Amino acid sequence: MGFNNSIVRYFDDVLDWTPVRKSLLVLIILTVILVHYWLFQVYQTYFPSKYINYDILMTLQWGLPFLIFLTSVLIYVGKQVKDKEWAQQLFACISTFYYAISLVILGYTIGLSNITTGLVMAGAPLFGFVLFQRHIVYAAFGTAAVLIIALSALSAYGHIPYGPLFKPEFFYEFKARPFYLLCMIYFALPHFITIFGFCDLFFIRWRQRERNIHHISITDSLTNLYNRRAITNCLEASLEQNADLAFPVSVVLLDVDLFKRINDAHGHAIGDKALQVVAATLQSTLRKADQVGRYGGEEFLIVLSQTELEQAVIIAERCRVAISNAYVSDEHDQRLQVTASFGVSCSEQCGYQLDKIVRQADKYLYEAKHQGRNQVVSILNTIRT
Repeated sequence: MGFNNSIVRYFDDVLDWTPVRKSLLVLIILTVILVHYWLFQVYQTYFPSKYINYDILMTLQWGLPFLIFLTSVLIYVGKQVKDKEWAQQLFACISTFYYAISLVILGYTIGLSNITTGLVMAGAPLFGFVLFQRHIVYAAFGTAAVLIIALSALSAYGHIPYGPLFKPEFFYEFKARPFYLLCMIYFALPHFITIFGFCDLFFIRWRQRERNIHHISITDSLTNLYNRRAITNCLEASLEQNADLAFPVSVVLLDVDLFKRINDAHGHAIGDKALQVVAATLQSTLRKADQVGRYGGEEFLIVLSQTELEQAVIIAERCRVAISNAYVSDEHDQRLQVTASFGVSCSEQCGYQLDKIVRQADKYLYEAKHQGRNQVVSILNTIRT
C-alpha cells in the first residue's frame, strides 16, 4: 500500500509536467517494452522453439539492442533540453512518432493481427491524449494506422511475410496454439501494465484535480466557508426540498460590526483575521446539518434547514455570544473584540421564495444595526444577553 501511494504521489502533478518531461516518461516506458521483447529474443536464441524462424531471429538479433540504444540516446537528449522552451513541442512530436513507429515495427515482427496490436491501437492513443496535445497524438496515431494498414495489405497479398519472427505453422497448427497463447500474453503484458496502469494513475490525478477545482469553485479562499454562489445554492436547494414537505427553513444573515473601522485602524490583514475568527466561531458553534457561507464582504449567511423561527433565533443568539467572546490580536498583540449583528427570517412567515426570505433577513439585520449592533433581530423580538 505504501509503495502504491509513493507512485501516486510521484505522478501527482503529471498533468502539469512539461512536454519534454512527459516525453521522457513515454521513452522510458518504450525502453521497458523493448527490453521485455529483447529478453524473449535472447531466450529463443539459446532455447529455440520449433515455431521460431531462427534465421530471421539471427538476422534481427541486433535490431532490438539498436532500438534500445537509440531510445537511450533520445532520453539523454531529452534530459539535456528539458528546460529549453524551443524543445518542448518539438521533442514531444519526435518522441511520440518514434514511440508509434517502434511499436508498429514490433507489431509487424510478431504479426499485426493479434491481441497485442489491438491493445496498443486502443490504449496508446488514450495514453497519449492524457499527456500531449491532441494534434500530436492524432498525427502519430494516424501515421501508425497507415503503416499498419499498408503492412497488413502487403502481407495479405504475399508481398512480405506475415509475422516473420514465427514459422507459418505457428499460426495454423493446433499444436502451436498453447505456445501462440503464451507468446501473445508475454508480448501484451508490458503494454497492458504500462498503458492501463499509467492511465489509471493519470485519471486518479485527474479526479483529484476535478475535486480540487470543485472545492475552489464553491469555497471562499479567506474563510474556507462556502462562497456566495455556493451558499445561495444551498439555500435554494433547502427551500425546494422542504417546500413539498412543509418543513420550515430559517435564514440568518449576520454582519461584522464596525468592520471598516477595524480595517482603517489596524489594516486589512487584521480585518482578514477578524473575518477568519468569525468564520471559525460560526463553524464550531453551529450544528453539523447547518450550512454557512460568506455572503459578501463582512456578511455571512446561515441556512437552518427544518428549523422553526424560535429555534433559529436561539441558534443566532448562541453564535452572537460566541463571536463576542472571541477576539483578534492586533499588530501590538492587543486583543480586539469582534461583534456581529444578526437578522433572522423563516419560511413560515415569508414563504419559500429565496429572494424574499433573504430580503427579510437583511431587513432585520439592518434593524439590529440601527438599534445598536451586537444583537439578534427577527419578526419575534430582539434577544440580548
